[in-house]
Amino acid sequence: MKLRLITALATALCISFAHAANETEEDFICPAGGKAFTQILPDTGKAMGYMLDMQPYGAVVSPLPLPICPDNGFVIYKDKFFAAEVNALLPLLEDSGFQKQPVHYRAFLMMQHLQEPLPRQLRMLQEASWNGPDSYRQQALALLEQILRDDKLSVRARLDYLLLKAEFERRIGQFDQASATLQTAETLKPASLAFFAGIIQCQRNLIHTKNRKTAPTPNERISCGQNINVNIN
Repeated sequence: MKLRLITALATALCISFAHAANETEEDFICPAGGKAFTQILPDTGKAMGYMLDMQPYGAVVSPLPLPICPDNGFVIYKDKFFAAEVNALLPLLEDSGFQKQPVHYRAFLMMQHLQEPLPRQLRMLQEASWNGPDSYRQQALALLEQILRDDKLSVRARLDYLLLKAEFERRIGQFDQASATLQTAETLKPASLAFFAGIIQCQRNLIHTKNRKTAPTPNERISCGQNINVNIN
């Protein structure tokens, strides 16, 4: 299996990946220790839509389960781990609290330990936050602050990151900061991407009512704040 890794952020309407509920049994070799194991994983498919934090919904499992070495909790979040990376991760694997963490947060801790690129760390932490506590969103905000300092970001990438930042700020109750972030995002909104106006207005409505709940990205079928049943792994 070729692991489906997302290495860059995109807005909810522009993400092409999705996770279906069909399952297949797949074989793996643990990078740490070399032990072979088999795990059932879902096949890919198409989502019906996305929440404002980019979680897909529909006949999908989200986040996509990751292969986990049964003997040491090593999460295989990418196709290849070099020997130096595995050796660097051994102390983390031996930490008594590591295997107690949810799988996607565990993968984030591994990426953080290896100093993977910040957008990759953010994406994994973002997936962990779909089912996780506000502390994950707070950590994601710290990563976003670092990423947004990059003056080489394209206008589109900066807009994507700002919209995600506003979403996380709203979800943890930082309504004034979320509103200010949206103001910054509006100054970057390209005229050719007018659909972002709907996302921004939806966020403003949710902020105005001090709504901290997850919400779908509005489109011609889904309204802002509509109750959506998100299938959660």
